[in-house]
Amino acid sequence: MNTDKGNNASVREVHNWIDGKLCKSTSERFGSVTDSATGEQCASVVMSTEEDVKAAIKSSVIAFESWSRTPVLRRAKVMFKLKELIERDRKKLLKLLLKSMVKFSMMPMGQFKEVWRLLNLPVGFHI
Repeated sequence: MNTDKGNNASVREVHNWIDGKLCKSTSERFGSVTDSATGEQCASVVMSTEEDVKAAIKSSVIAFESWSRTPVLRRAKVMFKLKELIERDRKKLLKLLLKSMVKFSMMPMGQFKEVWRLLNLPVGFHI
């Protein structure tokens, strides 16, 4: 694991997403994300601090409490919309999976199918 931000100025930094917004960490440690097709670094991901993790956990507890009070019909509509968006953008999502895969294999499609299967469970469809 690389602990610097990389030498390439065009490498994007990936930070935390907490409370529905991008949250830059105070951490100076980063790990490299490598494009499996080229072997080149395509991003640097922040190694979150303890404070980052605590903020994410606090946010997720609040989100869970809110989501669990949401009526079932509304939750089902949200899940169907998510399913629709994933179906629409499945080729783009697969490309993103391929970029971040460590090995060359059929694993990305298998992972995509597994995610798809799990998303279909709450809405009552099985593939």
